[in-house]
Amino acid sequence: MDRIQEKLNSFEKTVNKEVMEEKAELEEEIKKETADRLEEIRKKYQKAADEKFNINLRQIEKEVNGEIWADNTDAQKRILDKTNQIINDIMNAVMAGINDFMNSDGYEGYLISTIKKALTQLGGGEVVRTTNPAVYLTSKDKERFADALVQEFQDKIDIQINYEIIGGCIVESEDGMIVDNSIRNKIGEQKDLLMYNVRPRSIAL
Repeated sequence: MDRIQEKLNSFEKTVNKEVMEEKAELEEEIKKETADRLEEIRKKYQKAADEKFNINLRQIEKEVNGEIWADNTDAQKRILDKTNQIINDIMNAVMAGINDFMNSDGYEGYLISTIKKALTQLGGGEVVRTTNPAVYLTSKDKERFADALVQEFQDKIDIQINYEIIGGCIVESEDGMIVDNSIRNKIGEQKDLLMYNVRPRSIAL
């Protein structure tokens, strides 16, 4: 397992633990608030029904449900905001660790290995045989590892710059097949999965 993936896996475990703990506490707090609010709403409309015996009970039910829905929606938003805050805080810490690794001596071997893996993926298990596949790197990586890349791949790849990938690489074959081994993609996939796993569920009333 590569160093970036290890950091991302550690990130996922840490975030899952912290988010679920914080989320559980917040959900309990919101459940209590919601229960109190629900009782307040019921008393309000019960009083109206008692005072105005001819009031439209269907209209009361509609208004009660509307207020409960609004409260529940607010609760979900609070949980989502808290979840995003925790994930973003830890993501910043993870990115700091990844940046340290990218500035280390070990990153060169990681990058070359990542390019080779992408070329192998495009070649169906063998290094891709198409002419000069495009390899997208950051401008910093292209400049920093120019000699090492020439030594490793000679003129068999066409190195181009991508200003959004953070690190790692994207490789595109001549016929348009793409393997995205960029750090941005790895982080995005991990974050999307995490957000799905900890997304707010409806709070039972």
